[in-house]
Amino acid sequence: MGYSTESKWLTATITFALAALSASTAFSLYFWKRKSRDLDSKIGELEKSLKTSLDNCAAERQGRIRAQQALRKALTQPKLDNVELNSYPMAPIGVIQSCFSTRNGTPRQPVLVPLSRACLIFNTARVPPASLEGLGEYSHCWVIYVFHQNTNLEKLWKDPTKSKFKAKVRVPTLNGERKGLFATRSPHRPSPIGLSVAKVEAVQGHMLLLSGVDLVDGTPVLDVKPYIPYCDSIQGARVPKWLAADSILAVASVSFSEVFTSTLADCWEMAQIMHIWVGRCPLPFFTPCTVVKGLSTQDLMIVSLVYCNFTNLIDWLRYPLSSYASLGKISIKHILLLNAECV
Repeated sequence: MGYSTESKWLTATITFALAALSASTAFSLYFWKRKSRDLDSKIGELEKSLKTSLDNCAAERQGRIRAQQALRKALTQPKLDNVELNSYPMAPIGVIQSCFSTRNGTPRQPVLVPLSRACLIFNTARVPPASLEGLGEYSHCWVIYVFHQNTNLEKLWKDPTKSKFKAKVRVPTLNGERKGLFATRSPHRPSPIGLSVAKVEAVQGHMLLLSGVDLVDGTPVLDVKPYIPYCDSIQGARVPKWLAADSILAVASVSFSEVFTSTLADCWEMAQIMHIWVGRCPLPFFTPCTVVKGLSTQDLMIVSLVYCNFTNLIDWLRYPLSSYASLGKISIKHILLLNAECV
């Protein structure tokens, strides 16, 4: 009897344990399947998102390739009828302060007057002083600028398509004979951009001090590049015969009579030229200019003096004549003090 009761309790306990285990297993299986379905859904969403991203990247890449191909085709096969529609606006990076106040009297080419001085003042809003580091290590530099005093400049900027230029210009060294515009360095060009080489004297902050310039005061500068002899100087370069004869200006001897010297000394005291020099010159770097008149346009001479504390005109006249540049023999009657102030 006792054995039978214990057997029943054992059977009931085992049955209950098996039922509990089955229920726990069923609940675990249910939650596992539910979690699996959630994970499968998230995996599907991620796969769909990845596929969309890959499709977008492929479409973007194809579009970029087509754009590059179209650009390459446009560059290699330009249409002449659309050239006028293209424009490349450029703003000056600085302005020139020069000893030459007007176009008349400014040298036709650079380095003809080694003692001429100019200061290129950069626009600090566009050109930080750090961009000039290293430029002072070069002896010379190229200055790219605009011929801002051309009379047709406003018309050219307003409507370039309607602006016309002369195909041929008179060459001074040929006594008025005409040559093709692009065979000369005439400032009157379809794109009035000038190129000059100048000696680098110093770099001071946002200023570049130059010498040997042929730039008029107020010239807007577009760019400055260092002069590199091995690629900028071509040995054996060929030029036309009419240009080869135009050599560097030679210096002629100049003599002064006692009457002339005393007369100029009186003029010096009356005009107080020295006071004008000291009072109106912003920097000792700038130099007064003296122009020789009475000669033809071809023989115009520019005389540039270094800044000296002359006490009178006599000392100025005794300045070494080797510092002058002249186109030919001149006499004292040709010399006229045209401008005694610093620009």
